[in-house]
Amino acid sequence: MRVNISGLAEADIEAIADFIAEDNPMRAGSFARELWDACVGLGDAPFRFAQLEDYENRGYRRRVYGRYSIIYRVDGDEVLVVRVFSSLLDIRAVLGEN
Repeated sequence: MRVNISGLAEADIEAIADFIAEDNPMRAGSFARELWDACVGLGDAPFRFAQLEDYENRGYRRRVYGRYSIIYRVDGDEVLVVRVFSSLLDIRAVLGEN
């Protein structure tokens, strides 16, 4: 299945890499690639991860990768990655009220 990564999700991954680079510039790039690969990998088994509680009407699902949440939805034959953010953050603050 084809995977599309939204502009917001791309910016999220960049911001995460920038944050990591403050302490470990070498790890920042490799971790950003890992996050990107985790997003792209959703195309292989998009229904593997459960729907996000309270966001079922938007079709959102969540894959956790390390300390980060990858929020995505399946639309027909496409996976759209919506956001990528720290799992410590309040989901409603990032995604808005449902």
